[in-house]
Parts: sequence; C-alpha cells; structure tokens
Amino acid sequence: GDLIAQQFGSGRNWPLGCAQALILMAAVLVALYFYVRNTSGKVQHG
Repeated sequence: GDLIAQQFGSGRNWPLGCAQALILMAAVLVALYFYVRNTSGKVQHG
C-alpha cells in the first residue's frame, strides 16, 4: 500500500503506480475467486 502511494505521490511515477495498483487488484480478485470457489456448497444450515 505504501509503495503504491509513494509512486503516485512523491515519486511522480504515475504509470508504475497504476501498474502496481492493477496487479494488486488482480491478485485480490484471483484470491477471492478461489476462496469463493473452495467454500461454496460447504455451508451447513441449522
């Protein structure tokens, strides 16, 4: 988080900061996909 903020703020390196943010978002989406895929159908009611 801080590295991306530094690239946008004091580093003035917008393309690198944007690329890092997109990679981080993609990694979170992939992790969320696998989490939902592995936990679906395992919920017990009652």
